[in-house]
Amino acid sequence: MNRADALLYLKPRFDKLMLSVECGVHDDIDGYGPPLDSAFQRYISLNALNTHVMSTTVEADDEYGFTVLLNVCEYDLLIPFYAMQPDISVDAPLTNVKLSQTYRALRELREEARTEAAEFGYVDAALNSGGFVLDLAHNAIPDAEHREFG
Repeated sequence: MNRADALLYLKPRFDKLMLSVECGVHDDIDGYGPPLDSAFQRYISLNALNTHVMSTTVEADDEYGFTVLLNVCEYDLLIPFYAMQPDISVDAPLTNVKLSQTYRALRELREEARTEAAEFGYVDAALNSGGFVLDLAHNAIPDAEHREFG
């Protein structure tokens, strides 16, 4: 599976969700580019490859696990957009739009995909978003004897 194949995998599954929050549906910065980059970077890191996100080809044996990782990366992109969408109610019969329901469903799907991605070795998929590992060790509270004030 190459980058074009990965895009073809994502489009039928996520185009409607992307368009609903005014995201693009192409491999660019405003569309599927960031989740594709993130997924390929994690694949490259896991397999210690000497390549980059635009030219990597996923081995046939790794394709299913990679598609699960693609889902995780796509949910990571979409969830913040849906988190900002308000529920709408109008004082008219049958006019009630709850985008928070979509947000909750996407979060559940992401958690399922993260768990499954971890089973394929994409352990960091269960720990962070966007391909970055957050380390806050420098913010740890020191022992009482090492405190500067007190």
